[in-house]
Amino acid sequence: MSDFILVVEDLNWISRRITKEMEKDLVLKENVYEWLQQQRLDLERLKKHYQDAIIPGGNNGELFAFTYCFYTCRPIDQTGGKYVQF
Repeated sequence: MSDFILVVEDLNWISRRITKEMEKDLVLKENVYEWLQQQRLDLERLKKHYQDAIIPGGNNGELFAFTYCFYTCRPIDQTGGKYVQF
Protein backbone atom coordinates (compact mmCIF):
# COMPACT_ATOMS: atom_id res chain seq x y z
CA MET A 1 0.00 0.00 0.00
CA SER A 2 1.28 3.44 -0.88
CA ASP A 3 1.82 5.93 1.91
CA PHE A 4 0.46 8.66 -0.38
CA ILE A 5 -3.16 9.29 -1.39
CA LEU A 6 -4.77 11.81 -3.71
CA VAL A 7 -6.57 14.26 -1.45
CA VAL A 8 -9.74 16.24 -1.99
CA GLU A 9 -9.70 19.39 0.17
CA ASP A 10 -13.03 18.65 1.80
CA LEU A 11 -13.48 17.70 5.47
CA ASN A 12 -16.31 15.29 4.65
CA TRP A 13 -14.17 13.49 2.05
CA ILE A 14 -11.24 13.36 4.47
CA SER A 15 -13.48 12.08 7.27
CA ARG A 16 -14.84 9.31 5.04
CA ARG A 17 -11.30 8.43 3.92
CA ILE A 18 -10.10 8.08 7.52
CA THR A 19 -13.12 5.94 8.40
CA LYS A 20 -12.42 3.75 5.36
CA GLU A 21 -8.76 3.29 6.34
CA MET A 22 -9.78 2.36 9.88
CA GLU A 23 -12.42 -0.12 8.67
CA LYS A 24 -9.82 -1.86 6.49
CA ASP A 25 -7.27 -2.07 9.33
CA LEU A 26 -8.75 -3.16 12.64
CA VAL A 27 -5.39 -2.86 14.42
CA LEU A 28 -5.22 0.77 13.30
CA LYS A 29 -8.77 1.32 14.53
CA GLU A 30 -7.97 -0.16 17.93
CA ASN A 31 -4.77 1.89 18.20
CA VAL A 32 -6.56 5.10 17.21
CA TYR A 33 -9.33 4.67 19.79
CA GLU A 34 -6.86 3.70 22.50
CA TRP A 35 -4.76 6.77 21.74
CA LEU A 36 -7.83 9.03 21.59
CA GLN A 37 -8.91 7.81 25.02
CA GLN A 38 -5.44 8.49 26.44
CA GLN A 39 -5.48 11.99 24.95
CA ARG A 40 -9.10 12.67 25.93
CA LEU A 41 -9.94 13.52 22.32
CA ASP A 42 -12.68 12.38 19.99
CA LEU A 43 -12.27 11.04 16.48
CA GLU A 44 -13.78 14.12 14.84
CA ARG A 45 -11.19 16.36 16.45
CA LEU A 46 -8.39 14.04 15.28
CA LYS A 47 -9.82 14.12 11.75
CA LYS A 48 -9.81 17.92 11.85
CA HIS A 49 -6.18 17.96 13.06
CA TYR A 50 -5.26 15.63 10.20
CA GLN A 51 -7.01 17.86 7.67
CA ASP A 52 -5.29 20.97 9.03
CA ALA A 53 -1.92 19.23 8.83
CA ILE A 54 -2.18 17.79 5.33
CA ILE A 55 -3.92 20.52 3.33
CA PRO A 56 -1.05 23.06 3.34
CA GLY A 57 1.53 20.49 2.20
CA GLY A 58 1.60 17.89 -0.48
CA ASN A 59 3.04 17.14 -3.85
CA ASN A 60 0.69 17.52 -6.83
CA GLY A 61 -2.32 16.67 -4.67
CA GLU A 62 -0.67 13.59 -3.17
CA LEU A 63 -0.36 13.58 0.60
CA PHE A 64 0.39 11.05 3.29
CA ALA A 65 -2.46 8.70 4.13
CA PHE A 66 -3.98 8.91 7.60
CA THR A 67 -2.51 5.52 8.55
CA TYR A 68 1.01 6.71 7.80
CA CYS A 69 0.50 10.00 9.65
CA PHE A 70 -1.04 8.31 12.68
CA TYR A 71 1.88 5.95 13.17
CA THR A 72 4.66 8.43 12.37
CA CYS A 73 3.42 11.98 13.00
CA ARG A 74 0.67 11.99 15.62
CA PRO A 75 0.79 14.36 18.55
CA ILE A 76 2.02 12.72 21.71
CA ASP A 77 0.71 14.14 24.95
CA GLN A 78 3.22 13.51 27.68
CA THR A 79 3.03 16.99 29.14
CA GLY A 80 -0.59 17.39 30.12
CA GLY A 81 -2.31 18.44 26.91
CA LYS A 82 0.44 19.92 24.74
CA TYR A 83 0.60 18.80 21.14
CA VAL A 84 3.52 18.01 18.93
CA GLN A 85 2.69 18.99 15.35
CA PHE A 86 0.60 16.27 13.65
